[in-house]
Amino acid sequence: MADTRERILETTRELWNERGFATVRVAEIAATVGISTGNLTYHFPAKRDLVKALYERAEKALLGLVREWPPETALDELPGWIRRLSQEIWRDRFLFRDTPQLAAEAPELIPRARATVVAEGRVQFQAGIEALARAGDLAIAPAELPRLVTNAWILVRYWVEYLVEARDVRDIRPHHAEELVSQYLSLLRPYLTPDAQRRLAAQHPPAR
Repeated sequence: MADTRERILETTRELWNERGFATVRVAEIAATVGISTGNLTYHFPAKRDLVKALYERAEKALLGLVREWPPETALDELPGWIRRLSQEIWRDRFLFRDTPQLAAEAPELIPRARATVVAEGRVQFQAGIEALARAGDLAIAPAELPRLVTNAWILVRYWVEYLVEARDVRDIRPHHAEELVSQYLSLLRPYLTPDAQRRLAAQHPPAR
């Protein structure tokens, strides 16, 4: 029973990631899993139940990752942490790419996301940047800190939507996640001290 439920969720995520939430019917998900539509609806009575179940899994994974930040060695671990975050977003990219359609199907998830992933994400992004400043790696005026945090959050949150809308990327691949790492680090570089610049460049050279 649990195995069938897991297969349904994994297949649904793959199909929605590849083809989009709106274009995939429940009957097609069932056929891909190799079960009847009735068997699928036994586990998930409506499409909105699939949305909620996959959102809850993604929320748990994202919050777990967000709450790991910042470590004591913030700068040294920053590229790896952003890479893991971008890979997590890529793994559930339909949630970020198809937000309007998902919100129409399960509108109750919007206030939930604002209260959890959005709120905690901003807090931890700010904590990470403040940790860099305390460690002497970042030189930033207090008045500029909120703007940097906001820009970092906007970049991460809307990266997938940017790829789709501005660059017409329909098949999002891991190298797009790696590009997000470079974009994020480019926000920080103007504020890094010379020593921090050298250490970061050794791990992640600036894109040319």
